[in-house]
Amino acid sequence: MHSGADEKTDAASFAEEALRRYPLTGVQVEHLADSFNTIYRIRSLEGDFALRVGPADGIHRAGAGEAETGWTAQLDRAGLAVPCVVRTTDGADTVIAPDRSWRATLLTWLPGTPVPVPPTRRDIEDLGELSARLHEAAPSTATLPRGVLDARDPFAFVVPVALSTAPEPHHALLGRGEDVAREAVAELWATADEPPRVIHFDLTPRNVVRMPDGGLGAIDFQDMAWGHRAHDIAHSLFGATRGEWSVAALEAFRAGYSRHAPWPAVDEAHLRRLFVARRVSMINLTLALRRPGHDETLARHLAALAAALDAL
Repeated sequence: MHSGADEKTDAASFAEEALRRYPLTGVQVEHLADSFNTIYRIRSLEGDFALRVGPADGIHRAGAGEAETGWTAQLDRAGLAVPCVVRTTDGADTVIAPDRSWRATLLTWLPGTPVPVPPTRRDIEDLGELSARLHEAAPSTATLPRGVLDARDPFAFVVPVALSTAPEPHHALLGRGEDVAREAVAELWATADEPPRVIHFDLTPRNVVRMPDGGLGAIDFQDMAWGHRAHDIAHSLFGATRGEWSVAALEAFRAGYSRHAPWPAVDEAHLRRLFVARRVSMINLTLALRRPGHDETLARHLAALAAALDAL
């Protein structure tokens, strides 16, 4: 397994290779962030762009690049501030390394500024408003579109269920968490009063920017899923509060959301159980990927899961 430093070096080398596939001149590369992916800001004579570099085997479904390309283009036409996928000179939506170790996607640049952490009440209200606008722009669809995650699965990402690989003392806690997660997601699909649609699935403060006109723009559509609005809302609130349930955050988000769309038929208790589902999914992803620093991440998630289950 590569160290974090080795991964950064490999990603940077591949970023340079990938950029040769695009019709850009006078290119300057600035490293911006690392998470599952590494993000670079690309300045060129043709304009500014964002380059996303991540593992080619990934955690998403086949066709994810095509789905992101089509969906962001549709949202852009609807007047929403989103980054659109830029195709290579030969028309590809993604660049794959010859050894299939890395993939890169070039996106148009949104000229905004990050939302502070923790977000203000106004930020959370505006996040709710943006969530509603995205939902209103997404037509319902009776079948799972190619390339998007399936939100019927509480783990969603295309990785093995790895909860049993956690240290044995945590098995009972994770078993309780998995039961709550599966029941919460199944109940959502069984009782929803509307068809599913494509949802962002990770619309959190770290995946929005404050635009020059004062509104919010959405970024990072890689985790798009086929699911219900309430599930998307739960993920947004989870991200806005770092997984800590907050009535004040719920009220602010709902106030913003209701400016553009009716609130879905979901109560607070169900949203709290969807919080648990999100936490369990993050734990499973941590265990399946075992990236550098995963022990600390796992310990933090396990403590938070125990507290959340006790509060139900």
